[in-house]
Order: sequence, then structure tokens, then C-alpha cells
Amino acid sequence: MRTRVENPRDMPSSIIPVPPSPAPPRITGNDIPDDIWRIIAGYLEDSLYPFFGDFHTLISVNRSFFHYILVAKYREVRWVKLDRQFVRLLKRLQ
Repeated sequence: MRTRVENPRDMPSSIIPVPPSPAPPRITGNDIPDDIWRIIAGYLEDSLYPFFGDFHTLISVNRSFFHYILVAKYREVRWVKLDRQFVRLLKRLQ
């Protein structure tokens, strides 16, 4: 016959308590592949831009958003004025 023990200190030494089962792992943004994040970013860009304007504020969400927004923002670069100083800066970038 088993008896109920209210306080674990009152348990006989022959009874070993069973530890509780571990909680399931939490799902974080790092568990989601970059391809899925790019799809989400593309959807948000299309759906949020008409209402909230600046989609670039989401650049700090995670690494995938950061890369997606940089590609969208700097897809095309135009030089309005090409002087010596700017050419020197371009050569340093090579």
C-alpha cells in the first residue's frame, strides 16, 4: 500500500523521486530557415508598404530581414557626380 508524502524530506531514502519531464524546446526565429524568412519579408514588403510607408524599419528584426532589405534598398546604385574624390573612394572599395 502506497502512502502519500506531502513533503519530499519526509520520503524514505529507498524512494527516489522521478524528475519532471523536460519542457519541449521553444521555437525561435533561428529555427526558421532563411528561405522562409525571405518569403515572409517579401510578403510584408508588398502588404505593409502601401499602409505604413517605410519597410526599411524592419531591418533590425533578424539577419534574414537585414540582407533582404539591403538588397531591396541598394539594388541599383546611381552616381550623379563622378569626380576625383569619388573615384578614389571607389578604388578603395575594390
